[in-house]
Amino acid sequence: MVSRVSLPARSTGEPEAGPFAGDRAQAIAAANRALATKYFLEGAELDDGPNRDLEAAAAAYRRAALFDPELVPAVVNLANVHYERDQPGKAIDHYLMVQRKSELFDEALYEVAWVYVKNREFDKALPLLRRVVEEQPGYQDGVLLLSAAEEGAGSPDDAIATLEDTNDIGFQAVEVTGS
Repeated sequence: MVSRVSLPARSTGEPEAGPFAGDRAQAIAAANRALATKYFLEGAELDDGPNRDLEAAAAAYRRAALFDPELVPAVVNLANVHYERDQPGKAIDHYLMVQRKSELFDEALYEVAWVYVKNREFDKALPLLRRVVEEQPGYQDGVLLLSAAEEGAGSPDDAIATLEDTNDIGFQAVEVTGS
């Protein structure tokens, strides 16, 4: 006979016994984190490697984010999958879910800006890239994309100035020529 285990009933003020003795909320949070981790790892396996399946990876990342909305890598990877599947709107929506307090926030802004630059929406990309470069002046990809967006927006002098400004912080700029 298989014995079933369930979460304890809501607290009645009496001490709880059994495998989930203690704080019920902590037990639920721990279970959610464990499930989120499981689905994140499943998504990562499906996202890359010999059995690559972007549809299944997206579903796994969605489940991971559902169980732990603060698992930022799952949200970013889900956005990356949408971008790769040529779904820029969904990609942007998910990148923008990354909270400001996350260490991946600037990376998420960069990725949103990349989508905008790819779609030639330079006016939307520029403020995001300026913020990224302001927060991380040595971030070479951010500087180069900002310069490209400025060029695309019809401001080649700003593009050159952006690259020249980075020389002061040790960035090795390449010569930019008009096309």
